[in-house]
Amino acid sequence: MKEMLDRIRLAEQEADAQVAAVEMAARETVERAQEDARVRQQEAKEEGARMIREGLCKAREKAAMERDRIFKAGQSQREQLRVQAEKRQPEAIRQAFAYVLGCDPEKLT
Repeated sequence: MKEMLDRIRLAEQEADAQVAAVEMAARETVERAQEDARVRQQEAKEEGARMIREGLCKAREKAAMERDRIFKAGQSQREQLRVQAEKRQPEAIRQAFAYVLGCDPEKLT
């Protein structure tokens, strides 16, 4: 009888040890899964931040290109106005002389 009780206790101890081993393995598996999830989440955040930075860089580049285009268009308009003013300058001078002299501008040619 004592031998049978010893076997039962030994079997219970072995079963308890197996249960503890399974519980420890389960905890380790859960911890690894949680760590993997944290790593994936951090990687996703970094990827999102990288995409946002790239988007901002592209937006800045587009804004710079648009600003340059507008500046060049303005520069072109200023040049056109300057050329037009230079073309009109002799006529304006002639009219000013005619006014000062009190005669017809057509007669000064």
